[in-house]
Amino acid sequence: MLRITAIPGDNGKTCLKLEGRLVEPWVELLRQTCQAHRGELDLPLTLDLSAVGFANREGLRLLHHLQSEGINCASWPPFLKELSRQES
Repeated sequence: MLRITAIPGDNGKTCLKLEGRLVEPWVELLRQTCQAHRGELDLPLTLDLSAVGFANREGLRLLHHLQSEGINCASWPPFLKELSRQES
């Protein structure tokens, strides 16, 4: 399960707090949620990854792709950061 909570920030910025596991089918849900927030508001978006316990290969690929599109992925847990390094 993956919980995605939108937290309004300063200057209209939005932070999406992720909690749980970033695996299918939640990978596609996160992709769609990010597209909706960026498409509707066209404001900077940050993903708070501090409560993500695990991400599979598809989840890590999505996070890297979102970063390449300018979405800030913040507060990587050490385990997730290590998985990300191995995937790169």
